[in-house]
Amino acid sequence: MAAYHPHDPLTASEISLASACFRTEMLKRGVKSLKSCAISLLERASSFPYTTSPTRRALELTSFSFPLLLHLALKNEVIAFLGLPVSPTDFKPFKSGVRPARRAEAHLIDCLTGDVFVAVCTFPLGGGKPSLDSVDQQPKGVQPAITMEELDESEQVVRNDPEVIRLCAEVGVSADQIMVDAWSIGYEHRFGDVRLQQGFVYQRLGPHEHLYAHPLDCASRSAPLSSPTRARLTLSSSCTLAVNVVIDTNAKKILKIGTFKLLEPPHGRRPRLTSLLARADFAPHRTDPSKPAVLSGSTAPHTVEGNSYRDSGRPRIPPQQQRMDYLPDLIKAEKAKNGEEWDVRRDLKELTITQPDGVSFQMNGNEISCVHLPSPSLEPLFLERS
Repeated sequence: MAAYHPHDPLTASEISLASACFRTEMLKRGVKSLKSCAISLLERASSFPYTTSPTRRALELTSFSFPLLLHLALKNEVIAFLGLPVSPTDFKPFKSGVRPARRAEAHLIDCLTGDVFVAVCTFPLGGGKPSLDSVDQQPKGVQPAITMEELDESEQVVRNDPEVIRLCAEVGVSADQIMVDAWSIGYEHRFGDVRLQQGFVYQRLGPHEHLYAHPLDCASRSAPLSSPTRARLTLSSSCTLAVNVVIDTNAKKILKIGTFKLLEPPHGRRPRLTSLLARADFAPHRTDPSKPAVLSGSTAPHTVEGNSYRDSGRPRIPPQQQRMDYLPDLIKAEKAKNGEEWDVRRDLKELTITQPDGVSFQMNGNEISCVHLPSPSLEPLFLERS
């Protein structure tokens, strides 16, 4: 059996027990739609007790951490339990045999109100159901990190939206070809205190094709915005995304469908595009459709009202339709359709890396023992286990 370590991640059983504890408490508080986010470890130093200031709690929440967390036991408790030496002359270190208490912390969201809570529970040393320690509501604007589940949900919201489907159909993109790359916005003052995401919309010609080869609506530096040939432009390295969808993550609904506008570049530089939506730096932009060549002269944020496509003063631009495959078998099949031969490179020499005597480290549960490092390092050791 693998050795136990106080900093082992929460087990599946502990996660279930902690979740049940928190759900029960939140139901008592009248929260009917509750969401938690992910699992990781959170260090609790002895100089910073759990009841820290709201500012520090906000920093912890907005850092790259996850919502269901295991409070790392105090360092001295871990050292005593493991029987580790505390000095170079400590040849007989004390071993307490007392397991440090394990505490789980959850970052919870009320999906109906957007309120964020931090809940903490402690597991009994003998195992079993945890006891609730505290539930603290966080200040407005404090948000846990966006989760992969939320990103996936937002893509489905955009793909199934009737208006998005209609806009895609206008440029020849069917509903089954819509692909959305969701990103976290966090907070944007024009939408209020909402857990936001933004989704960039692409066309994908096949289930295994390059994800980003066909962005919906782009502008090329090879022709100005007023060029009559702009609808026939093909994708080039200077093209940038144009369809931007802003999503309310908790409500699972679209707040705004926007577009990008081309800005006049400085002499000798590539064109710069700015969004009608989620950009922190607002360069002067075109706001008068009747004067597409005239900039507003203002750096005020774009409004979120109105119709972005109508206000942009240009017709829609269909995405280019040439397949962009990465996998060799797909490239070969596509070339064969056009009567062309294609193959991967055959002039490279084989490279073989082997360890006939095995690796130079040992794993015992989550504990790793390895050869002595030649010099101390300030960087932590990261290992990927597959």
